[in-house]
Amino acid sequence: MFGIEPANLINSVFAGFLHPDSVDIYQKTIQYVLNKGEKLSCELKILRNDKSEFYGRIDCVYIHDNESCNSRCILVILSDISKEKTAEEKKKEAHKRLEGLGLWYLE
Repeated sequence: MFGIEPANLINSVFAGFLHPDSVDIYQKTIQYVLNKGEKLSCELKILRNDKSEFYGRIDCVYIHDNESCNSRCILVILSDISKEKTAEEKKKEAHKRLEGLGLWYLE
C-alpha cells in the first residue's frame, strides 16, 4: 500500500505518510477517540514512498485501560478506498455534465 516493504514499516510514524491536507482531520480523529473512548472513522489522503497519493479510511477503536496496558491505546485499521473515491468523483462529474444539458421533454 505504501510502496515500502512491510518490514521497513516497523517503528514508522503513520502521520509521516499523510498528505498535508489530511493531518488536521487525522489528529482530530485520534484525539476524539482518546478523549471520548468511542469508535470513529475518517477518510484521508495518504502518500506512498514515491510521493504518489491514495485515499484511505482509518477505523479507530479505543482499547480501554486494563492491567496489561499502562497507557491508552488505539487500534487503527487502514483500508485503501481509492477505487471508491475515483468512482464517486466520476459520478459527480457525469452528474454535472448531465445537469448542463437541461431538461428535455418528449411529446
